[in-house]
Amino acid sequence: MIVVHGGFVFRNTVFMMLQPNHLPSMICALVLQSLNGCCYALLWSTAVAQVDGYFADDQRAMAQGILAACFSGLGYGLGCVLSGLVYDPFGHQGLLLTSSSVAIIGYLVFVFGK
Repeated sequence: MIVVHGGFVFRNTVFMMLQPNHLPSMICALVLQSLNGCCYALLWSTAVAQVDGYFADDQRAMAQGILAACFSGLGYGLGCVLSGLVYDPFGHQGLLLTSSSVAIIGYLVFVFGK
């Protein structure tokens, strides 16, 4: 989880420094999107493993369904709406800072929740 949340913060920090219509920046953005995919996959697999560890065998399917609903439904649904509300007044810099802040909060919740 440290690697995942650190990867999200690193990606957002580098994105804030990229220049539009600049070839090295575009290449860097593509590489960072690959990093984002790896972080997402690692986050999801770790979350599923954590849920498997917390619940009994006969409750795992329900727990993973709830995890998927919260992650995909609630997370994406609220994320899309709230990111639009942040992007409109603050632009991409504000959105990237907010995303980094959410990643840091998520990391702290994970650490202190364990």
